[in-house]
Amino acid sequence: MTNTTEKLMEKASAFHGHVCGGLAIGVKACEALAEFWNLNLSDSQVPNSTLKEKIVCVAENDSCSIDAIQSILGCTLGSGTLFVNNVGKQAFSFFDRESQKSLRICLNVNFDSTPKEERKNIILATPIRSLFKYSEPNIAVPRRAKIFRNARCERCLEYSAESCIRLYGGKLVCAECYRILRDSENI
Repeated sequence: MTNTTEKLMEKASAFHGHVCGGLAIGVKACEALAEFWNLNLSDSQVPNSTLKEKIVCVAENDSCSIDAIQSILGCTLGSGTLFVNNVGKQAFSFFDRESQKSLRICLNVNFDSTPKEERKNIILATPIRSLFKYSEPNIAVPRRAKIFRNARCERCLEYSAESCIRLYGGKLVCAECYRILRDSENI
């Protein structure tokens, strides 16, 4: 394990709360991206303002690996730079909004037969080119985060983004109340 990998694992585990194989996958995915895009992840300022809101990640899982991506690259749900499309794959589509580069990184090794306590070390010791499969993403870069005005649901009286308000029986209702009302009709 390189000194950079060790520092990235420390940073990611401080954010995540523990060290595990999933976190190691995320760290190695960040290193793979850095190699392909010539990013410097050894900088103590990473994630820095040059990466924030520039790099976008669409993760195909909801595992520990995503915490490594958040802590190392600065991709977050709130900034509109991290999206989760959970299809159960250790795969990540990355987009650079400035350069228009894109890359999909997918774990290409099965660790099921490896004891759980050994996975992290094996993942960290495996060269990234052996660990992942690389391709172009099969999706477009997600749009930048939008800020919507709020509207009050006429049923629960809670505020919701206007983009999530529905019309039901002549009343403006939030998505949750809409689902409840719609489902109650099927009884």
